[in-house]
Amino acid sequence: HVEVCALQPTLRPPFESPWEAVRRVKLCMELIATKENVDIFVLPELSPIGYSDDTFAKWLPTNAHKQDMYKEIDQAMREIATNLGVYICYGTVGWDDEQTSAAQYGPKMSIRQVVVDRSGQQVACYDKTFLCDYGVCTETRFFQSGPASRPVSFVVKTLDESSSFRFGLLICSDMRYPGLARQLVADQEHRVDCIL
Repeated sequence: HVEVCALQPTLRPPFESPWEAVRRVKLCMELIATKENVDIFVLPELSPIGYSDDTFAKWLPTNAHKQDMYKEIDQAMREIATNLGVYICYGTVGWDDEQTSAAQYGPKMSIRQVVVDRSGQQVACYDKTFLCDYGVCTETRFFQSGPASRPVSFVVKTLDESSSFRFGLLICSDMRYPGLARQLVADQEHRVDCIL
């Protein structure tokens, strides 16, 4: 069997930088890993960087300096996975400079989940398909949808490689649209055991 730790860290408060949030989440994962056998840590949407107005106002990767910060956070997550010998599924912001329609608007950004394996290699990357625009939550102010109907799955092997399970990725409001989940379960390419 595969041991999954669904980790719900405290949201990053405005006075804490994304880097400080990464350090705090790292310490939490290290503490859990000393007490429990964990194969994969699963962090929520945009965690550890934060899902907040503060994050969207100050920390989106709108310039090269902030993009470098996200790359450094990705590197830190790879190192944590390697040091702990676990998979990590974490939330971040993706961007695509190549598809920017007009330079003054900056890069096109997406809400992203990334999965790194025990060796720190990225094994999955999924951009949220159905953005949340309900009530005061208007993600389309900042983000664009990922490619529609493109399910993403990956395999987690136990440390001794005696068993493995296939996981599919959805983010938040994606679960309101069952077509993607159906594809993850039914398509020959995926046939997931579990949806995260």
